[in-house]
Amino acid sequence: MKRVDDIRGKGYTLKEMEDLNPDIDIDEELLESLNVALSELYEMTVDEALLAAH
Repeated sequence: MKRVDDIRGKGYTLKEMEDLNPDIDIDEELLESLNVALSELYEMTVDEALLAAH
């Protein structure tokens, strides 16, 4: 919820982020924003390599 404006600003909904396809192409700015929120909330981040196409 801390990054709702960032998510919506990039054209995504919260539901899309919840059901995120691992092959999605998230730009670096949004990924960084999400990682800041994850770090603040859960002391974790998402490795961009995990979001790459298989």
